[in-house]
Amino acid sequence: MSVHCVPVNKLMKAEFYRPVSLAHLFDWTEPIWNKTNWLFVRLDSTRDISTTEKYLAPKLKEENILFEYKPEGLWLFSTEVVRPYVRDYFAVPFSACYIFDIKTTSCVKPSFDMTTLEHPFADSELALVSEEIRRSNALGYAADGCGLQWVSIDDELSQLIRQGFATWQEAAQKQS
Repeated sequence: MSVHCVPVNKLMKAEFYRPVSLAHLFDWTEPIWNKTNWLFVRLDSTRDISTTEKYLAPKLKEENILFEYKPEGLWLFSTEVVRPYVRDYFAVPFSACYIFDIKTTSCVKPSFDMTTLEHPFADSELALVSEEIRRSNALGYAADGCGLQWVSIDDELSQLIRQGFATWQEAAQKQS
């Protein structure tokens, strides 16, 4: 287990956790599910999310999941992020998403969509995603791959993620 903490600036927080994933992040953010919308900008390494619409949209509809494909990516609204189908097909390695306040249902297509392919984000990448979070008024960004990288400007979101990881880490150590 490893933690890589990077102070981006006084307002933005960023950490990298290994070996956890987006599914863990979904769990840890339970207290704010009904206050957030999630914009997926990469799924299983697929950068052009619109290419996933042909095979994902019918299944999302069949599962009664509230979603919308837009030019900026695939939106999942509120608590939809924890539905079993979403956990199985979205919380997969090499996926990335922005987390928004519940009132936000569209935005300009983000230019940053990296995952943690082989390593945590470098300082230059953290600066880019931080600027994108500010520009789009997102609460944060999360990416999976070789571990979970998250960046957030929102104190509540940051605290939930850190507490979730601490609890997970404690449980993992007890099992060892």
